[in-house]
Amino acid sequence: MEIKKEHLIGILGLIPIVIFYSVLEYPPFSKANQTVEQKRSMPSICDSYISTLYDIRFIELQIEAVVVDMHRYIGWFPDEKDMLKKASIKAMNDLELIKDYLLKLRFSDELKKLKNINLRVIEKLTTIYDGIDLQEDESIEKAFAGLNDLYSEYSEKLKEVIKKDSPNVKLSEDFDPKDEEIKYAQNQQDRQIYLNPEREIALLSKILDSQEYSPVLFETFCKWRTQTQLFWGGMSNMSEINNWKYNLKRWQAIQTIRHYLKTNPDDAWAKTQINLLLALPNITRGGSFGNDNLSHWSHLYADVKDDIEKVKHE
Repeated sequence: MEIKKEHLIGILGLIPIVIFYSVLEYPPFSKANQTVEQKRSMPSICDSYISTLYDIRFIELQIEAVVVDMHRYIGWFPDEKDMLKKASIKAMNDLELIKDYLLKLRFSDELKKLKNINLRVIEKLTTIYDGIDLQEDESIEKAFAGLNDLYSEYSEKLKEVIKKDSPNVKLSEDFDPKDEEIKYAQNQQDRQIYLNPEREIALLSKILDSQEYSPVLFETFCKWRTQTQLFWGGMSNMSEINNWKYNLKRWQAIQTIRHYLKTNPDDAWAKTQINLLLALPNITRGGSFGNDNLSHWSHLYADVKDDIEKVKHE
């Protein structure tokens, strides 16, 4: 059974494929998945927390993470009914967790409309996944097709809100993020490590986990996620893809930047990094040669500046 990809993936588009590379085929179940699965979690919310469009887009990414998880079983293990049933129960529990989190957030009237659409998407997906192991292929396909109207409604409303409320961050034409990133390295040795793609991971991971602002947070997250998926998840369509975990780390980086902006409100690159982090799609399945971490890898290591140029001219 093959469910159409556009029925399974949410609002965000995929990063363009710029280079085809040989795919590393990993077993469908990684060693990490053979142990007891870590309990899912969502960020904690204090009473004084003010919700923004960032929260809406984070919720969107987590909903899509659940869809990508289920796509693994629906698309590649449809005849493994016990496996599909267990996956559907997990998916419904994850959706309930997202729903509970979303209901705790307080939004302005404008953002409440996006919140309500997300709640409807969660309800629709829960209905689809409930007893999906007992459903026929045709009915599953039809159910996913019914999500299109909700996705379209959400997409149009999101564009409207972004155009109305989001600040237009402009970077100078001669801005080069690499200059900021290298300048931030503490010493010449760090600079050399940063400039060497094969040795940068240890340094960048340390930066990402420090919860201190850095001009390399976006690129650090991209490389951390890509390498983590490559070595611990795999590149096949059947591989485990832990977008939920990746999105929590993404959200941590966004919160670090937001905290920094409280005392540095005019830092255009910091604001741009948030936009880049939110615009980066989840890793998805369904490619001709495997999951699209391959596309992320080739795009990232071919030329990271492409995304920067897009933001500069928006």
